[in-house]
Amino acid sequence: MTRFYNLENPDRSFVQVIKWLATRKKKKRPAYKQIKLAKKPRSKVESGFKITFVNHSTLLIQWQGKNILTDPIYSKRASPFRYLGPKRLHAPGISFDQLPPIDIILLSHNHYDHMDLPTLEALRDRFDPLIITGLGNKAYLKKHHLLHVKELAWWETYKKAPFEVTFTPAEHFSARWPWDKNKTLWGGFFLRAGEETLYFAGDTGYGQFFKKIAHTLGSPDLSLLPIGAFKPRWFMQPAHMSPEEARKAFRDLKGKRWIPIHFGTFNLSDDTAEEALNLVKEDPAIIILQPGDSYEANGL
Repeated sequence: MTRFYNLENPDRSFVQVIKWLATRKKKKRPAYKQIKLAKKPRSKVESGFKITFVNHSTLLIQWQGKNILTDPIYSKRASPFRYLGPKRLHAPGISFDQLPPIDIILLSHNHYDHMDLPTLEALRDRFDPLIITGLGNKAYLKKHHLLHVKELAWWETYKKAPFEVTFTPAEHFSARWPWDKNKTLWGGFFLRAGEETLYFAGDTGYGQFFKKIAHTLGSPDLSLLPIGAFKPRWFMQPAHMSPEEARKAFRDLKGKRWIPIHFGTFNLSDDTAEEALNLVKEDPAIIILQPGDSYEANGL
């Protein structure tokens, strides 16, 4: 039976999960937040690039005439159940009907807040995009009639014009149910188009692999790094970076600019979106986007 393992941090045990649930600080669920939705994006961005923050780890990347979605989730809950599990705190920043034609989906791992089957099925029915993901996910997606899938191992590169897409390590884990833990591979994506580069970290704890990414693939022009779901540290540290660790990861990558992700959409831990953002907002290299906000430039 194939199972995957982190390079540095050990997995959290079932006992630790129970301890966190038993000792978790009870707090009032945040009120549903009304946001201003983005206007309908252009169908293509041929010159330069545009990145729109949809929600959580979902971003619309318009670059080199292609449209890419990362870890798309439009469901009301990040859960296998309709009426149980973390419920979204605001609408997606771009409505599903306003999405431009999607060419590629980058799927970092199989957790419900990243691999949302209803969203993937809706995207298949409308656009039939290519899904690029880690080893082991193709068989699961195929069972749900998602057939346009390319699997990658860590450090494996797939060329999909005009991009080179390399699947990179992350410190995390995978599971859809208690009995399938770490049977599929998790990771991030390093994209290259000519001299321009972009890095999407997916969901990850901090590790020395950030330095290796920069050494092996180069320093990304723009990095998309998770900052949320980081408390309590004794429990979250192996799988989720704190905002301070995200800043450290950015320094390790030696990149130009970075955008924080993975915050404010689902109540997954003991921290808040405001808390996470307050710990990074003074970074001179940061680009903070709220859902529906975009960052656009002539080049990466």
